[in-house]
Amino acid sequence: MARKHQRSSDTDQVRVQVEKIIIHPGYNRFTQDKDLALIKLSSSLRSLINDADGRVRPVCLLSAACGGGGSCLAGQKAILAGWGVTKPGTSSTPATVQQVIVPIMTNAACAAAYAADGIGITSRMVCAGLDEGGKDTCQGDSGGPMMLKGADNVYTLAGIVSFGKGCAVPGNPGVYTRVSEFYNWIKDNSRV
Repeated sequence: MARKHQRSSDTDQVRVQVEKIIIHPGYNRFTQDKDLALIKLSSSLRSLINDADGRVRPVCLLSAACGGGGSCLAGQKAILAGWGVTKPGTSSTPATVQQVIVPIMTNAACAAAYAADGIGITSRMVCAGLDEGGKDTCQGDSGGPMMLKGADNVYTLAGIVSFGKGCAVPGNPGVYTRVSEFYNWIKDNSRV
C-alpha cells in the first residue's frame, strides 16, 4: 500500500501488488541475525514519487558498511515508524501510522543491555532507545523503517525493526537490522 496514513482505508491510497519476496538466505530465526527481506513490486512507484504533492518519497540506502565495532551512527537520532501496538501486551493499535525519535547507541552498550538475557548483538544489528524507556517500537512494527533525516530533508534507511525485550522497557533498547551491512546483497537482489 502506498500513500497510506490511516489504518482504515485512505481515500487516496494506492494498492501495489507484490510479485516476489526475497528472504535473506542467512536469516536465523533464533538469533534474529540477518533479519531482512526484499519485496519486489509488480509495478513501479515512479509516478507516485514524481507526483507534485510529494507524499511518496524514496528512502536512500547507506552504502558504506559500519565497521568500527558498531559505533557508527551512535548518537544520531533515529526516526521509527509503524502501526504496531501502542501498549505492550494489548491489541491496542493506532488509527494512524505512529512515529517516534530515539537515539542510536553503540553496539557495545546494546550488547551489555542484553547480556544477562543471553541475547547476542552482532555487527549486523543496530540499537536505539532511551535509557529510561518510554519510546520504542512494539509488536506489529517489525519490518518497519529506522530512518535518519539529513539536513537536506533526505531520509536514509539505517535499520529495519527486528526485535526487543518488551516495548519501551527501561534499559532494553530496540534492536534493528543494520542496513549498511547488506548494501551489496540488496543491490544484487534488486535486479532479480
